[in-house]
Amino acid sequence: TKTTLSFTLTKDAVVSIHIEHARWRFRGNCTREIIDGTFLKKGNHSFVWDGKNNRGNRTSLGQYKVRVLANGQPYVKSGLHKKLRVR
Repeated sequence: TKTTLSFTLTKDAVVSIHIEHARWRFRGNCTREIIDGTFLKKGNHSFVWDGKNNRGNRTSLGQYKVRVLANGQPYVKSGLHKKLRVR
């Protein structure tokens, strides 16, 4: 299952986006690092998470948190769900 992460920067920023299982606390137990320390221009941005961890393995079903760090300022969004898709 793929999830698109969209956000708007009001100014140019160095950005990191990390995804972590909601039961964990942000202690470096990152499930997936989408970008890390990447310079982005102000405006709208989107990134896709393919539901895999940093090792390329599928993550377990459940709720995930997204942590966006822009110029050192953290923004945490809860409620990213990974659901089983039945075909």
